[in-house]
Parts: sequence; structure tokens; C-alpha cells
Amino acid sequence: MKKILAITVLISSAMNMAADVAKAAAPVNVYLPAGSKWYDFWDNTIFDGGNDVQFIAPIDRMPIYVRAGSIIPFGPEVQYTT
Repeated sequence: MKKILAITVLISSAMNMAADVAKAAAPVNVYLPAGSKWYDFWDNTIFDGGNDVQFIAPIDRMPIYVRAGSIIPFGPEVQYTT
């Protein structure tokens, strides 16, 4: 099987994201830093840190992992600021 290059970006201490540089769905290995557990942003699967995680990356879903205990705020989209 062909190995796919992924660019992994640690966004603050809470989120880890991998950008797949291939143009089709293929397995991508993402390294999760040691020291805590990580959740898959899309389906809440739990992974141990300090390991590579294999992600089948469809073209419309970016691999995003959230460090356990992090707070990710969500809110409605707004078209203005106050």
C-alpha cells in the first residue's frame, strides 16, 4: 500500500489537525502527542496520545483530533459583529 504524506498541525494545545495532500480517499497516519487522550472530532472515538492513528481520509472530511478535557466553543453563524 502506498504511504500518504500528511501535514500535521497542532492548533493550540487543544486540537490536532492533519491535512491530506492526496486528492483521493486514502489511509493517512496522524501522530497524536503524548500526555493525554485524544478524541476524533467527528465520531468521538478515543485514542491514546504518543501514537500514530490511521485515518481513512475522504476528500470532504479532514482528520481533526481534540485533546481530552478541552473546551471547544460552538455558536450560531452570525453576519455581523457588535
